Amino acid sequence: METERLSFRRWQDSDAAELFRYAVDPSVGPIAGWPPHKSIDDSLWTIQNVFPKDDTYAMILKETGLPIGCISLMTSSTHDIQTSEYELGYWLGKPYWGKGLMTEAAQEIVRYAFEELNTEKIWCGYYEGNQRSAGCRRK
Repeated sequence: METERLSFRRWQDSDAAELFRYAVDPSVGPIAGWPPHKSIDDSLWTIQNVFPKDDTYAMILKETGLPIGCISLMTSSTHDIQTSEYELGYWLGKPYWGKGLMTEAAQEIVRYAFEELNTEKIWCGYYEGNQRSAGCRRK
């Protein structure tokens, strides 16, 4: 999958330092439902134990070739969802907020889910305090 500015791939152990660069920021993780990372080892653990689940992709900025965020289609969650539907999850490094990149990424992964995975429904929630995602709900 790719868009004009982004490509998507599985996370690799070698991405741990780039993940940590954004995941250490307390304005990123908590609004996506996870605590800030305290070390590169936290980021590596996440790559090895959290990101392999479901369809979870590193969002690669084509301009640099580096990951700047994450987007996923989840089938298992704390919510009771059917097998024919997915929960959309995402986060983006703060330097890239407000540039339309997450909208671009979400449009592509939604296309992928409906056209290639034949899903029937995609839904997305947001955590309290995440005003940027809450604003998307009103659009």
